[in-house]
Amino acid sequence: SPNGSILITSRSRDVAYRLTGSHPYITEVKPMDEGDALALLQKKLSFDADEHNAIKLLQALDYMPLAITQAAAYIEQRAPRMTISRYLDEIYRSDHDRARLLKKDIGDSRRDGRASNSIIATWQISFEHIRKNIPTAARLLSLMSLFDRQGIPESLLHNRYQRDEDKEADFEEDIHTLISYSLVEMNEEGNEFEMHRLVQFSTKKWLELYDELDKWKGTYVTLMDDSYPVGLHENWTVCQALFPHAQAAVAYRPTDIKPLEAWASVLFKAAWYTSEIGNYQAAQEMGLSALKAREATLGAEHPDTLNSINGLGLVLWWQGKYKEAETMHRRALEAKERVIGAEHPDTLTSMASLASTYRNQGRWKEAEELGVQVTEMRKRVLGAEHPNTLTSMGNLASTYRNQGRWKEAEELDVQVIETSSRVLGAEHPDTLTSIGNLASTYRNQGRWKEAEELEVQVMETRKRVLGAEHPDTLTSINNLAFTLRSQNHTEEAILLMEKCF
Repeated sequence: SPNGSILITSRSRDVAYRLTGSHPYITEVKPMDEGDALALLQKKLSFDADEHNAIKLLQALDYMPLAITQAAAYIEQRAPRMTISRYLDEIYRSDHDRARLLKKDIGDSRRDGRASNSIIATWQISFEHIRKNIPTAARLLSLMSLFDRQGIPESLLHNRYQRDEDKEADFEEDIHTLISYSLVEMNEEGNEFEMHRLVQFSTKKWLELYDELDKWKGTYVTLMDDSYPVGLHENWTVCQALFPHAQAAVAYRPTDIKPLEAWASVLFKAAWYTSEIGNYQAAQEMGLSALKAREATLGAEHPDTLNSINGLGLVLWWQGKYKEAETMHRRALEAKERVIGAEHPDTLTSMASLASTYRNQGRWKEAEELGVQVTEMRKRVLGAEHPNTLTSMGNLASTYRNQGRWKEAEELDVQVIETSSRVLGAEHPDTLTSIGNLASTYRNQGRWKEAEELEVQVMETRKRVLGAEHPDTLTSINNLAFTLRSQNHTEEAILLMEKCF
């Protein structure tokens, strides 16, 4: 027009392209940056906002202008009783309170009076359009809304959202539709996706409205059970990448039996991994939830239930709660001997765990008797070089060491290190534990230089493999500090000890 330009807004990139016929004429409106969002919020309020709480609110609202304007209007209308801090508290209190706030349709004189100012209503217009015109894309969005909102892997989505009648479903077309409507974003490599938290939340409220949320929760936990591996060291890379999505599943406890079994399995495996990396509180909470679900669905003596009991016992043991751990391990061992037999590998795991609780309580005779028994049985059942056999040999060496039987402990430690290095690798956590045990044997005999060399090796490797703040890394730092102090290297020892606080 000679008098200016015509600006057309749309939620759909495809519509924008059809209207303009050229990508250079399309401008994507991204969420605001922090500075602009803060300026918008402050402009909408008649009082000076506390910047710390204001930024927290903007983060919770994904820097979306409509959400910011809506929140500011709500606070302004109810001031001084309503503050930014109180609004934040209400958003975080529960899904119900968050939905109540986001559904509010607060007038804005600068917007078309026929347009909704409700965040949830605004997004649900797009959801409804997609559901009617491209139902498979709506189903893909439904599934994606249950993942952690970042790092959603493409590999977990294929063939997981379609129904039997969706024979013509095309993942590429479905994901393109969601990206076109700005409901989903894609990373540069094109293999992972993410959703804004408000879009994700609104999608779940939409599913709840149609009574479909529980069905999709069942689909999601089954998918995660199929995809999440057990917490063995060789699986840690995958476990770490998928852990946020396993954590998201904690809130989706299904009611139907089969999905509930899958949910318990996800939590058991995620608890296994997170205990291995030293997050014992999260492991205990997940492990306890998994145990309760398995007791309810499988029964008190099902092998999976007994594995959950044993796993929870290990988490308690790692936290130094030895009496509670002993109770769990004894319960698991007695049931396993009865249900699956005394020589089953899972039974031997419970036996080894019980021996460890005896050792940590100073009950050397009981620990040694059970340790010898489990070592011999594992050699016979699993083989002399099986990782579990090596673990029980290392535990037995620790029992000898705690009794001052240095020669017997050293012989076992050296044997375990040599075999573990060959079978598992020199940098495997179990191998590092064995090297640390041998260093402890040297340290207790006053063989300081030999102990120091091994402790430096273990500390540096654990930093690289496990991370600087893993409990095992901190233990090795503390052990090295003790060895240095015993050699009168006091300043070096203090510097190391400070890293452990």
